[in-house]
Amino acid sequence: MDSISRRQMLAVTAAGGLLTTTTVVNAQSGPFQSRPGDGGGARAATELPPGDKVAYHDPKEVADMPDFRVSLDGNRPKVTSGGWAKEATVHQFPISEGIAGVHMFLDPGGSRELHWHAIAAEWAYVIDGRCQTVVLDPSGASEINRYGPGDLWFFPKGHGHSIQTIGDKPCHFILAFDNGAFSEHGTFSITDWIDVTPKDMLALSFGVPKDVFAFPKGETYIQAGPVLPASAASALA
Repeated sequence: MDSISRRQMLAVTAAGGLLTTTTVVNAQSGPFQSRPGDGGGARAATELPPGDKVAYHDPKEVADMPDFRVSLDGNRPKVTSGGWAKEATVHQFPISEGIAGVHMFLDPGGSRELHWHAIAAEWAYVIDGRCQTVVLDPSGASEINRYGPGDLWFFPKGHGHSIQTIGDKPCHFILAFDNGAFSEHGTFSITDWIDVTPKDMLALSFGVPKDVFAFPKGETYIQAGPVLPASAASALA
């Protein structure tokens, strides 16, 4: 009698395992519940019945998944005489519905003019350089503060504020807003208001000659100006 080869023995064993697995599966009346060893292993592996569908994702739909990362500095900057700013909102980063971001760079002597956010509060982190801010609350109270690398500030929604570089070194910082649809490039600024308000009314309201309000037409955004020495900034704060 010929001896059974090792390969033949493995084939017989695999067939027996498949028959046993199939018998167990067919005997079950409910959803298939696999057990250790079901399906075999290595070359003797067999496909088991599919389990219940809890969640399904077609691997071909990867391109339809939302992007979870965007380059803030990869966006087109808004450049004016005193610096620039780059932003990322839901227009550039659709999944970010709860936060918008800005990288702002102020040249020496540059200042972000007084402006208001009607729909978002503002957090900031100073990367480099020094600056001072002026914030006005709705009651008319004001405050001046100075910031350097690593410092944070927070301006609540509806509080007017301006930012000015201190010293002869540029200042740049990251801004975060609690509304992904908010655009730093579309804020309401002091020059927007002055541009559409009669100069006689401004002179009467502030008690100064109307010639004082010879501002540039339209929004200034980030305005170039004389360098503010640190000593002068300290005197104001």
